[in-house]
Amino acid sequence: MKILVLPPGRYTSEKMDENGYLDIKEHSTVGDVLKILKMPKIIAKIWLTSVNGQIVPFNTALKDGDTIGFFSGLSGG
Repeated sequence: MKILVLPPGRYTSEKMDENGYLDIKEHSTVGDVLKILKMPKIIAKIWLTSVNGQIVPFNTALKDGDTIGFFSGLSGG
């Protein structure tokens, strides 16, 4: 199945295609994707993870066509 990954900042991975899509196994979770992308733990801890615009925990199961995004929980105002 394919998901779209909108990585934080300038982070990229050779696992994603040129459009940001990633092929993953059925029943994969957000945490599995972070491992596949070899995203440094510091990024995963600082940035909140969303699936289709909703903040989710790392054990959230993914479906074909989902979009994973990241945004900073440390933004000021």
